[in-house]
Amino acid sequence: PVQAGGQSAAATATPVAGSVTQSSHVDGSGVTADAVAATVSLDSRGLLTADIRGGDWRIHNIPAWYRGYAGGYADPAGRWATAAFEQRQSDGSRRYSVVYTDRQRPADQAVSDGQVFTFSTAQNLNGGFLDRLSDGLLGTLGSVEGTLFCNDDVGCEVRNSTGTSAINSITFGTNSGEAPREGFRFLPKSTSRPADTDYLVLGYWSYIPKKWIAGDDDHGYHVLWWEDAGFSASFYDEIEYGLFANGSAPFAQANIRSLTGTATYSGDAFAFYFDKNLYPVTRPDYLSPTDYYPTEMGKDTVLTADATLTAAFGNGNAYGTVSGSISNFAIEDPCGDPACPEELTTLPTTLTLGSAPIGDSHSGFFTGNTSMSFDGSSFAGKWGGQFYGNSETDGKPGSAAGTFGAATGDGMKVIAGVFGAYKQ
Repeated sequence: PVQAGGQSAAATATPVAGSVTQSSHVDGSGVTADAVAATVSLDSRGLLTADIRGGDWRIHNIPAWYRGYAGGYADPAGRWATAAFEQRQSDGSRRYSVVYTDRQRPADQAVSDGQVFTFSTAQNLNGGFLDRLSDGLLGTLGSVEGTLFCNDDVGCEVRNSTGTSAINSITFGTNSGEAPREGFRFLPKSTSRPADTDYLVLGYWSYIPKKWIAGDDDHGYHVLWWEDAGFSASFYDEIEYGLFANGSAPFAQANIRSLTGTATYSGDAFAFYFDKNLYPVTRPDYLSPTDYYPTEMGKDTVLTADATLTAAFGNGNAYGTVSGSISNFAIEDPCGDPACPEELTTLPTTLTLGSAPIGDSHSGFFTGNTSMSFDGSSFAGKWGGQFYGNSETDGKPGSAAGTFGAATGDGMKVIAGVFGAYKQ
């Protein structure tokens, strides 16, 4: 694939339609030259799984998504299920992605002290933990059939008092040999699957060529840091970044021209911030911090934010425009333990989504310019999106989703992300 400047190239690229895609793969006019398609589905156990593909690559099946926390990425509003994952390529390179979806999964329930879960087949313990629990394990809670899951916020350690490697059941409680109930959730088999046919899927990905990977086995590697032997400044031009936003119910293009008046959309945004002046390189494999300092806004900092759009539809003969902002940026300040409460620090800046004409294809696909001032620097870039949802009583789109980015002129500071917003 064409490699074109990493984060800053992605932030300033013009998005393309379909699944809205904005990436460092650009043509001679700065327009994104690839596309990513993303969908999620519910399997027979009630788990959210994902299928994400673009060009010649595909990543499939992300199991056990939990609302609010998964894979180290928090959603303070609790609206989005999230997951982070990686894929090792045949040539030794790595592709990484973070995905957010508002698709509803069946409501599971907590377990109580003294309850016993019996597995359909005996399960092995691995260092005190149940194997494959993130995928869900079938069995019965008392006499109720269903699936047992791990709540990643707390952890799912099982203390096995018999000392054997295989167990047929576990008892929830606080005594020796019991499993702490806080770590587990149970989904009864009889739970009906919600018919959520109108959902959004957002995310971003990175690609790291093998030359920037230290080590070559599943657990003995990391992305080269600036102090590692073999690192050079060309790293910034060879890593690849991309953003994507999609929905299961694209708004009917034929219905846009007749819309009049305005509609306001409010929702959430997820982004990363990168400052090469503070740290030459960070952890682009996970697109998130491992140890950063919020007051310095250093490294690859994961951000949450509020997204607000205003659609000014035409007069029945024109399509109109969309504009908005991404505001109230906040960064996570984790203590290194998933069970640790997160402290969010709001950043004093707003990214402006400049007026973008509503298009005549792909559910009104629109693109425009972005701008932002922060930390003594001016940022500029691109944004884009599409409309989704066809069930509003006033006939207007029910939601909008898209991508955005901005960078300083020298490309040393970059912000880029995705948004999903709902009609108010």
